[in-house]
Amino acid sequence: MNSVLLLTLHFHQPVGNFDSVVERVHDDCYRPFLDTVASYPAIKFNMHLSGSLLDWFLKNRPETIALIKGMVAAGNVELVGGAIYEPVFSTIPRDDLIGQIDMMRRMTKDLFKRDFKSAWIPERVWEPHLVTELATAGIENLVLDDTHFLYAGITKDRTYGYYISEDNGNTVRIFASDKPLRYTIPFRPVEESLKYMKDVTSRIPDAVFMYGDDVEKFGEWPGTHKLVYEDGWLKEFLDCLEKNKAWLSTETIGECVESRGALGRVYLPTASYEEMLEWALPLETRESYQKIKRDIENNDKTEEYLPFIRGGFFRNFFSKYYESNQMHKRMLYVSSRLRKAKGKIKHKDLFRARRELYKGQCNCAYWHGMFGGVYLYHLRRSVYENLLKAEEIMNRSLGGKIGEAVQVNDFDGDGSPEVIMQNRNIWMCAKPSSGGTIIEFDARETHCNILNIMTRYREYYHKDWEEKEQTRMRSSSKTQPDSNPKEVIKYDTFRKAAFTDYLLDGSVNLEDFEKGRFTKSDFPNAPFDFKVKNGRLVMERKTTISDSAATLRKEFSLHKNCLKAKYVFEEASVGEKSGIFGVELPFIMPDANSFRYVYRFNDQTQGGFGIESKGATPRVRKVLVFDQNGGFNLEFTFSEECDIWRFPIKTVSRFERGYEEIYQGSVIFARWELSRLLSGGREIRIDLKLS
Repeated sequence: MNSVLLLTLHFHQPVGNFDSVVERVHDDCYRPFLDTVASYPAIKFNMHLSGSLLDWFLKNRPETIALIKGMVAAGNVELVGGAIYEPVFSTIPRDDLIGQIDMMRRMTKDLFKRDFKSAWIPERVWEPHLVTELATAGIENLVLDDTHFLYAGITKDRTYGYYISEDNGNTVRIFASDKPLRYTIPFRPVEESLKYMKDVTSRIPDAVFMYGDDVEKFGEWPGTHKLVYEDGWLKEFLDCLEKNKAWLSTETIGECVESRGALGRVYLPTASYEEMLEWALPLETRESYQKIKRDIENNDKTEEYLPFIRGGFFRNFFSKYYESNQMHKRMLYVSSRLRKAKGKIKHKDLFRARRELYKGQCNCAYWHGMFGGVYLYHLRRSVYENLLKAEEIMNRSLGGKIGEAVQVNDFDGDGSPEVIMQNRNIWMCAKPSSGGTIIEFDARETHCNILNIMTRYREYYHKDWEEKEQTRMRSSSKTQPDSNPKEVIKYDTFRKAAFTDYLLDGSVNLEDFEKGRFTKSDFPNAPFDFKVKNGRLVMERKTTISDSAATLRKEFSLHKNCLKAKYVFEEASVGEKSGIFGVELPFIMPDANSFRYVYRFNDQTQGGFGIESKGATPRVRKVLVFDQNGGFNLEFTFSEECDIWRFPIKTVSRFERGYEEIYQGSVIFARWELSRLLSGGREIRIDLKLS
């Protein structure tokens, strides 16, 4: 029996990606790839196209759908299915996973008149219980990495085929995607891949080579369009396959399982590809992990040791990034509401709401590695937009019912209760256990979370970026004073949440505060006692100010399109107190850092500073974040005149094309002299209004 090559290509773009980006990838990668392989009808392919990409093709490039239809009808392409909007399977509820696969199956049958029995596992994130869920959804075949098998103790020479995996009596077939092929195709000369497969075939005459990887490597990755199409790599590769068909044939997954038996039974551990497991590690652990890997490589023990050394676990992204966890738990909240609404809302509304929920489960915004992920605002915005649209459909179908006005539960899964407050215009989540802050504030009408901002984390690759920037600066004669990389990258000590309170020494200036160079009070992440009374959240924390006992009380309530906050200081012993009390109010607008948004102070009616500006404005009672295009505005009003500091939040993130500074939101910091607040229990009221 000859060896076979299963060419399995994964086509996907994130839900919410820019049309211009998808168009470029289509024109530079997807279409030339499909046109090329369509001209080789004797070579078989397996293709997975995510629902988000199919949606885009249908709207913008229907001729590409027609091309794929022809290839499927001719029998040289087998469609690989999966969950329609590319969630990480193990991070969404079971019913949603089965529902996503069912929705993908309907779409595939409608467009291509075909069903599927195989599934693509997004980011190859595997957990053993998925066997049962996938088998229940009618999936028989999966593609994972050979790395998963090595972690299970299977030697490399035993990965050229497929295995049966079982969970509680349910079974699926799992193919091992070959790492040597993934790393040589299309980056190395064609003969290198062919030689590798021929050498394996000399030892294992009936080897099954599974190549499962992203098609973006064929034109979208840096330098690959020229390599693959202009320099002719893909045509040369396909020509070589035709010339070598006497010993190496191409098959679809379905053809392979019909003609060949399983190599055995396997139970794979939780895993993903090697890089993903590394990215999921906390910073300190990742540094240790890299050192161990270097030691192994320096001792020429990589092949021997690495199967027994792995990185982290995908779900740890939810502990690594507050923002990932917040999106994930908001998604679970909407999913739970939707399940409970089944039978109470119209079937067509249930289907529409589920589609929006499923879009909000797309994996790309929930993690970060070589690609932008959670650092890309437009992907995070898409998650919230789709989740809020799902809630809107459900609420309307329920006759305007929004659920309980106030709920107390452990929303984010950290062991402490949060308080959810909502009305027809606003959904918000407050966190008494962490500074009495607000961690999510959704404007229902615009489907926007105005606290969808990114905390500035220290990342593993920042050191590398700083070193490269220092080298660039030394070689440049026009270096600007503010281009010092250590000044560009800033880190946050606390999560970027709204109504974070600070007691500061009067000497702290804007630069110090922006960069976290000040002595911290105990307010920003300290627990507050709380109670819910008549629809209001009332919180309290005892502290000391200049060795004198004091109590801070803060209260939140919702009124139509406005959040009203009230602060009161009470002091046990009255005395002269110096220092500053400040409240941090971060935000992001729907179109992020667009030129359309400006700050207007007090009753200013024209002009204003852009929301990426930095500066100080004294004696303020009102800040308007104004949309010059006539759209969505934010209005902050203060009962006590205050000084305002403002600055943007930016991160430096790594991408496959290099490093990029990204705007993540803006901060308004309202400041009062502490002595004013402690005289007679003075009250501060802050209103946050959507307009």
